[in-house]
Amino acid sequence: MGAFQIHTSGRLLINKEALLDNRVFTEVSYRTQKSRNRLEEYDRDGAKWVYIDSLTDVSREKVKRTFTKLSGEYSQLLQSMDDAGMDCVPTAIEFTAETLQINEPFIRSAIETCMNSHYSVYTWAYLDAGLHSDSVKGYSKQCALVQWIADFVNKIHASEADAKRSERLIRSFRVNLLTAITDIELEIKIPTSETRFNKWFDDILKQMKSGLEPVDIIQIKRQNNSNRAKITPEQQKVAEFFQINGTNMSVAQVYKKWITWGKRNSWWLDENGTFDPPTEGRLYQILRPLKNQHKQAKTDAITYRAESVPSISRMLPEKKNHVWVIDGTAHNENVKYGDNVRQHVYTIKIADVGTLRMVGASPLIGVREPFVALKEAILMGIRETGYKPAIIQCDRGPAWTELQAWCKVNGIKLYPSIVGNARAKTIESIFNMCDNDITRFLKGFSGMNRTALHLNSRASERRENQGKQNARSASIVMDWITEKGLKLWNERVIEQLEGKTCNKTPYELWDEKESYVPKLSYVQLCQLCGTLHKRKLTIAGLDVQHNTESYTYFPPIKTSEQRAVAEKVFSYIPMDAQTTNRLSIYILNGGEPAPVFDHENRYLGVWTLKERTAYIAETKEEKELLDNYIALQYRVEQSAKEHNAGILQYIEKHPDYEAIVELGEEMLTGKHRPYTGRYDKSELLEEEINAKADDIPIKEKPQYKEVADCDTGDIYRIRIN
Repeated sequence: MGAFQIHTSGRLLINKEALLDNRVFTEVSYRTQKSRNRLEEYDRDGAKWVYIDSLTDVSREKVKRTFTKLSGEYSQLLQSMDDAGMDCVPTAIEFTAETLQINEPFIRSAIETCMNSHYSVYTWAYLDAGLHSDSVKGYSKQCALVQWIADFVNKIHASEADAKRSERLIRSFRVNLLTAITDIELEIKIPTSETRFNKWFDDILKQMKSGLEPVDIIQIKRQNNSNRAKITPEQQKVAEFFQINGTNMSVAQVYKKWITWGKRNSWWLDENGTFDPPTEGRLYQILRPLKNQHKQAKTDAITYRAESVPSISRMLPEKKNHVWVIDGTAHNENVKYGDNVRQHVYTIKIADVGTLRMVGASPLIGVREPFVALKEAILMGIRETGYKPAIIQCDRGPAWTELQAWCKVNGIKLYPSIVGNARAKTIESIFNMCDNDITRFLKGFSGMNRTALHLNSRASERRENQGKQNARSASIVMDWITEKGLKLWNERVIEQLEGKTCNKTPYELWDEKESYVPKLSYVQLCQLCGTLHKRKLTIAGLDVQHNTESYTYFPPIKTSEQRAVAEKVFSYIPMDAQTTNRLSIYILNGGEPAPVFDHENRYLGVWTLKERTAYIAETKEEKELLDNYIALQYRVEQSAKEHNAGILQYIEKHPDYEAIVELGEEMLTGKHRPYTGRYDKSELLEEEINAKADDIPIKEKPQYKEVADCDTGDIYRIRIN
């Protein structure tokens, strides 16, 4: 013990006597090494010491072997104390003072434990300074560290009566502390260079000894900087303007322009007239809290809302058909269209939000969202499910106003997303999951949405070439989207839904959930999704051309009740009229039953395809069908006969029967007026003139005479009557 010391410079010393006593050197070899400058000697308090780092490699190795036992004993002691949860710092400091080993792990652990458990005591001193939370924590940790250092040094002084040994332990503590602090991540830095650290260490001990508290010693950096109070509201507004003016300058660029403007306007001049501007770091501190607000001016409204405005978390509807959501996206597959192979197909998709079932899709060529495609996707969903949604959510695309008008006519509420919030729709996440789980595994996969601009939107070059080589035709892909593509998604197991375990497919969720709206009747479904045809009624029925196919629809006549309804149709709708015999028929699928309405939109029933009878009815079924037609013919003829007979019978019994008959048989020549020949209108006119001659005054014609002026020669006209 006492063989080692630490020089104030931090270099380790070993006592000369220890080297001789432990046979590292003899007297002769020591003098030889010294004369050859192979060791550096140091006199201290009348004793000879040698710098360890001045020894040769061979000599240092002998020292290490000689003192291995001592190091091993101290190391084992430190580890045992640490495992037992005891304070091993004093022992570690003593170990360093007596050996060549720095016990940094033990010191660092003690420092971190102390700072993390005691820094909250000092946070009050920095909370009102307007600092970042990390800075408040960093300054508070330094206070805890300062208190720990002072307490430890005081403990060394109190426990060691020998002043020399006490000084040696403090130097050991200083070395261990510097080594430990170098490896600790601190929010507020502590000087780690040897010279600056020693000054910091000595200043702390001196100030603590004078009675100052840690919060008085650890001051906020640049708090007393004269530039701190030099930034006026005007100066700050100018700096902010430079940042939001649309050029997206960095803080460093803003600072340059700010300083230039400050020089022009004589800002930040000290008492001597010297230009002393704030630092760039100070400007950064001012602009950093305003970053989100400045983004509103530097970016578009959609980006600002998506990145800076708090979002709303919504629950999915509990019932199906409450909300359907519709949007368009590129189908990420290379297809053949015309002479090109690329991502041609764009798809309008609609899904039920409550079950995530994709109910409809409308593929088209090119990146566009026309109203026709939106309507087709919605009608496909209604046709496939049999339900009309209560609400449809969409973005404000080019056709949303047309969609709004259509929804209003058909009793559907339309909720367009607000600006910047379109990507919050459920269908956006469905698009992403569909691409990740289904589309990317198609042989012609083209990479993620090629209409997007982000860096990862493209597939690799190799995958791109493979996708083009395996491209299918556009028509095949469009059929796949509306059939197999929808089925693959709706049969995909959803593992998590709203943060809870689901493990069900959209089809299963659809079957188990109750509908928010009642199911449409067949007539309502046909009216909403079917194709309207207006055709004239003939004795053969309604001849319709639908999807290039010809169909003849006829009212059902299997039962007497059905024949009674059919008889009224053929009796009361005139066959030779121009408009009243035009009926409206809604065909959902060609050949399937279709509802029919008259020209005044009165419901006439669901008509089916007209059945043809056998040329010669022989079987029971053939005869039954023929009998139904004959029965209808009889009812129509008999109804007409009975109707006309009833009219004749009624008129015959009428008291004015003869007058009615006579008037009915009278020729339609109009009113009679006797003819007396033509009038001579000229004679009538002359008589009228003569009769009125005495009553009309006749004006005389004015007469004039001319008189000459003797003086001037002017001629004047003077009236004489």
